[in-house]
Amino acid sequence: MLELQKYASDPRYGSRNCKAVTLDTLSDRYNKPDDPECIALWRNIGYEKVPRSNIPWYESLGFRRYEEERLRYHDAGSSWYAVYMRKELV
Repeated sequence: MLELQKYASDPRYGSRNCKAVTLDTLSDRYNKPDDPECIALWRNIGYEKVPRSNIPWYESLGFRRYEEERLRYHDAGSSWYAVYMRKELV
């Protein structure tokens, strides 16, 4: 992610006018290890336990949430919520 941020404002790969980097990731509503619905959801697609959310890691890099929306992740076969995150470039 740190390399991506460098490339975003490099004219060879991005633009000097680039003001922010955005990403989307699976909502952390699915990462509650004690929630029976979360456990069932992940077991249904082959996971033994509920995985950790990567949102805290992105937040530690300076990304902030700005939207959450239901998306269709085709590999999971159903629609899931995604969190959109943004980091302003200095």
